[in-house]
Amino acid sequence: MNLDFHELKKGGFIKQQGRDLFLMRLRTIGGYLTSRDLENIARIAAKYGRGEVQ
Repeated sequence: MNLDFHELKKGGFIKQQGRDLFLMRLRTIGGYLTSRDLENIARIAAKYGRGEVQ
């Protein structure tokens, strides 16, 4: 499967240089996140990543 990295970048995903890893940029309205938002972010990080949110 060929990935279009330019399209991924538009969606907030950025490929890490020299590694098979991506970061996901999150955008919030005024920096506001609910506890439910944070739980969902943590769940996604655990399922698709290394379980880290930085």
